[in-house]
Amino acid sequence: MTRTGATENQKREIPDESIIAYKFMVGFWLGDSRASFMAGILIMLVLSLQFLLRKRLEARWKYLLWLPVAISLLLP
Repeated sequence: MTRTGATENQKREIPDESIIAYKFMVGFWLGDSRASFMAGILIMLVLSLQFLLRKRLEARWKYLLWLPVAISLLLP
């Protein structure tokens, strides 16, 4: 016996539900981080376009430029 009271042959088994929950959380995190990264790139693109075309864009077009960003953040 070891100090913790378990023998060498006794192994702690992880329930299947825990493994499924772990895989779901890792997959969710990876998908979420990828979506956030892509949205960040899209935001930088919109800001760059607004900076380059600052005097040529009407307010309506500025709002329309932000529409893809909003959609990408709202829809996973």
